[in-house]
Amino acid sequence: MPYAMTPKVHDSLCRCFALAAIVATCGAGTRVVMADSLVIDGKNHIAVRVTGLADGYLVFRTANGTPKTARLDTLDLITVDRGAAFADFNQAERFVASGEPARAVSRYRRMVHMSKSFWSDLLNARLARATDLAGQIDRATEYFIRVAQGNFSGPATAVHLMPRSIPDRRDGKTARAIGQLLSVSSQLPNGPVRSLLTIYRYELLQRVSDRRAAQAASQVAVLTVDESIGTDRIYAIVLSALCLTLSHEVKPNYLESLNRAIRYAPEARLPDFLLLKGDVLLSEAQTREDYIRASWAYLRVVTHMPDDARAAIGLVGAAAALERMESFTKATALLEECLARADATGTTRERAVAALSRVRSHREP
Repeated sequence: MPYAMTPKVHDSLCRCFALAAIVATCGAGTRVVMADSLVIDGKNHIAVRVTGLADGYLVFRTANGTPKTARLDTLDLITVDRGAAFADFNQAERFVASGEPARAVSRYRRMVHMSKSFWSDLLNARLARATDLAGQIDRATEYFIRVAQGNFSGPATAVHLMPRSIPDRRDGKTARAIGQLLSVSSQLPNGPVRSLLTIYRYELLQRVSDRRAAQAASQVAVLTVDESIGTDRIYAIVLSALCLTLSHEVKPNYLESLNRAIRYAPEARLPDFLLLKGDVLLSEAQTREDYIRASWAYLRVVTHMPDDARAAIGLVGAAAALERMESFTKATALLEECLARADATGTTRERAVAALSRVRSHREP
């Protein structure tokens, strides 16, 4: 009489056969490939393999071998499938993702033994992120500096990890952060890393109202911003430094930096630099040619970025230059155009109304 297998026995045998097949396959020289996973800007990417770090981007391959990259500041979660060696790293990532960055720091720090290849730089980058989110400005600055100097990370990576948790006033942590930046940057040759640290140091000093901010601004005002760090935030800080410096003194090298910024700044920042140039040239103008040059800077915003709200400011600035030239009819037309714009702010409208009242009282010479 044949033996009848129960469902339970059948399932057990199937599992045994499956396990035997896996063992046989491994014995034949094939290994099981472990898979990493990423969450990039809220989107899951599973069965990938993290392979490197370059120019501010994590490099990975998809399941079908397609190489891809993701900027580090867009990575919400990294899960590394490399066994127990990355247990602390993965736990730290989960802590950050769940809104507990302070708990993640100690887990990341246990991974200091991971010093091979790009992993050390990636670890410093994740520590920079976690300490910043935890409000630890001194530690965040320390890891930011490490990332900037990393062999596989460098300034192109660090620029996206500049700490943001800057307090409103100076305390012990900000003092330590400022001290670190000065100590390290003073020993570096001119280049993107030194420029990045100098720019960030100015931002710190300015945000905490430190009396050294004006001197730091003058240092930033003469920097050549390398393309690798030319982000919107960097140029916003450069703009602030140039505004502060040029309000005290107009030097040729400051104007050269302003013109460089106009050539290379992201498009979103270009109107601000053009308006600043118009303000500076107008304040320094003495001849008719000077006033014309000032008006050109303002009108570039109006002509090349007509849909930008800052074009309204450009119209008021250009009208001011024309008023000084006693071209009252043209100034009137620009001011009326400004007031006809729906995107002109309250302050800009007030300036335009006051200027319009003034120029209308004059007659063309």
